[in-house]
Amino acid sequence: METAIGEAVPCTADELYADSMSKHITIRVDEEFHARLAARAAAEGTTITALVTAVAKRELDADRQRFLDAAAEFNTAENWAYFQERFGRKSA
Repeated sequence: METAIGEAVPCTADELYADSMSKHITIRVDEEFHARLAARAAAEGTTITALVTAVAKRELDADRQRFLDAAAEFNTAENWAYFQERFGRKSA
């Protein structure tokens, strides 16, 4: 793949990114969900791939699960009643 500066070198994406690319996966989603992904990615200034990767990483994070477990333990009827009394009920 050695060439003079500026000279095009034919190669595949696999050859070009073999050392730096992560694994490739394919998922199928319906058109409506894809549109929602595209809109969210655009709103966040990112790509669908980056958005899905970030969400998957967050979902698999062990600290996230510990947080959710602790939140579930805290979320009692008594605590919720206090929260609503102190901060008000959600407006429709």
